[in-house]
Amino acid sequence: MLNFKRIELSDKKLIESYFSKSNVQLCDYSFSNLFLWSSLYGIEWAEAKGFLIIRYYYENSYNRFYLQPIGKSSIKNILDLLLNESKKEKAPLRFAALSESFLKEIKKHPQFPALFSLNNRDYSNYVYSATALSTLSGKALHSKKNHINKFQRLYSDFSSRPLDANDAHLALALFDNWEKHKEHSIEFDIERKSLKHIFSNYQALKLKGLLLLVDNEPIAFTLGSELNKDTFCIHIEKANIAYHGSFAMINYLMANTLVKKYKFINREEDLGIENLRKAKLSYKPELLAPHYQAIELNSVEAAVWDLWKTCFGDSDEFIFSYLSFYSTSKTRVLIFEKKDLVAMFHLHFFKSSWSNKVAYLYGLGTAPIHRGKGFASQVIQKSLEKAKQQGALVAWVIQANKDFNRWQTQFDFSPFGDKTLSFQSPNQFDFGGDTVNDWGLCRILNPKEYLEIYYRQHPLTQVCFYYQDPLFEELNGYYKIDPSGVHFKAQACLKKHILKSQDLLRLFPLKNGTDLEFILPKSKNKSKV
Repeated sequence: MLNFKRIELSDKKLIESYFSKSNVQLCDYSFSNLFLWSSLYGIEWAEAKGFLIIRYYYENSYNRFYLQPIGKSSIKNILDLLLNESKKEKAPLRFAALSESFLKEIKKHPQFPALFSLNNRDYSNYVYSATALSTLSGKALHSKKNHINKFQRLYSDFSSRPLDANDAHLALALFDNWEKHKEHSIEFDIERKSLKHIFSNYQALKLKGLLLLVDNEPIAFTLGSELNKDTFCIHIEKANIAYHGSFAMINYLMANTLVKKYKFINREEDLGIENLRKAKLSYKPELLAPHYQAIELNSVEAAVWDLWKTCFGDSDEFIFSYLSFYSTSKTRVLIFEKKDLVAMFHLHFFKSSWSNKVAYLYGLGTAPIHRGKGFASQVIQKSLEKAKQQGALVAWVIQANKDFNRWQTQFDFSPFGDKTLSFQSPNQFDFGGDTVNDWGLCRILNPKEYLEIYYRQHPLTQVCFYYQDPLFEELNGYYKIDPSGVHFKAQACLKKHILKSQDLLRLFPLKNGTDLEFILPKSKNKSKV
């Protein structure tokens, strides 16, 4: 039995006693980093059989991941404990931030289930020579040195000093200035709260930082902590980009404060952000420390991963991001033939001006050898049933395969609106939506509620008609709109003129239906910052 607890400042000495025995060169194994993000990821730790075990979950899915257990005794008993823990949670065992040596060690234990593993480039840590960053010498870093020279010419009155706990207000002001130039996301809010949190514990965490000023005005700051005796890890760095070379200068100055004590500087990952990757590579890292992620091979998630790769050809990094952050048993609609996954669809909910819950159907895929057997139609119908059961007003889909016309002919979807669709989460994960080509198809799941919204927008409407739904018989009947509201009576059709979902969308169009906001799952009692 593993007794996990949330990370507290008082745990620093014990946790770092384990980390000091580890040779893993990843920022995930820094106490300050864990403390910084403890609220966002619900980070917990436990001791067992001479090992430190750390686990966390992702904000939107609450899928649980374990870091590499750190200890010096046999790993076998710990693996058994982790397996039992995952079985108790009725979830596959998932790992993150693993070293290659740990994966090799696992393979020595044949009783342990096979893992699907990925060296996720998006999470590889950039490890630089401290000497190289502090001198910027040589042809490869000549352009960086030019930025420093230009900064010194432009701002001859610049200065720097160590950052301390009393500088929280200056750091937060710089963070806010930097954030204004970015697309706002929920992660910015959490990062800001985390920044306040670590400043309130700055000395106890033994953080080291630097503040850059021009004419005594703060324009950049950086802070981090020791990862191991050879490596310092930079956790946060922000700058006012109105000052040319401000990021380059704070980086350069900080390296000069570290070079006498540390051989390497870890500047963490790029998260697959193109501009950030380009910037980090331009400093010529000494090492890209691999970050392996793994999941039980014999699991539903691994099966979804394999089918997704087959159907869409997306990168493993993208698939991992989607499955880890957004895919759960509640969002997946799957069809198995014997033990093989043959078809899948995924269900996510968004808010709009129409309703607090509209459904988006995402990632329809069928195994190639099972295509043409009706599995796609089955999984679509199951998805619509699930969306209706969970109270969605309408269902949206982006018709990626323009030749698949059963959306309209079989499932009563219809093009709607004069805008292309874009579905994004608060942290800008893109569920699909080409601003040029991806027009949405819409399908009503609750005609009475839909018409009530229309009535509020058009209170003078008076009409009576028979509605027939090809999938949900309980929706069939007469609908009437009059000055007193919308009325429904279940009754067999006595007229030839029958309306369907496509007709309602065309005849009773609601306003502003495509302003979609992703609905986050409810919190799992996370620790507060």
